[in-house]
Amino acid sequence: MQFGPGFLPTFLYYFTGATIIFTLLAVKGLGLGLDTGIPTQLGIVSGLIAGGVGTYLNQTTTFSIQFRDRKKFLKELEASLNELGYGQTLEVDGIQIYERSSVRKVLSGRIYIQLEGTQVTIAGRAASMRRLQKALG
Repeated sequence: MQFGPGFLPTFLYYFTGATIIFTLLAVKGLGLGLDTGIPTQLGIVSGLIAGGVGTYLNQTTTFSIQFRDRKKFLKELEASLNELGYGQTLEVDGIQIYERSSVRKVLSGRIYIQLEGTQVTIAGRAASMRRLQKALG
């Protein structure tokens, strides 16, 4: 199950955006020309930091869990998702899609759940996946 961007596209997104922004801010804010190389260096260092943090929090990650009692597990999963503020919005091709309400969904993204026999595969933003894994034990 592949949803959303993985490590490289997420890193490049944040790295490129931050590098351009910080380079331009250094040129305008510090009054240095691009020919000195300092704005470019500041931009690259800032881009690497932003790329690392952005990737850590926002890349799409996936994990799977084996379970024995389907009904009990689904009840526990639903309770954990509700506790984190997620509710099921729709189901497409056997994949349940959960998201938060209103403005919070923009910052947290969706969680995708696919049940296959006695295994569930869950995908979403890395920060959300870490919280859900912790809630599920």
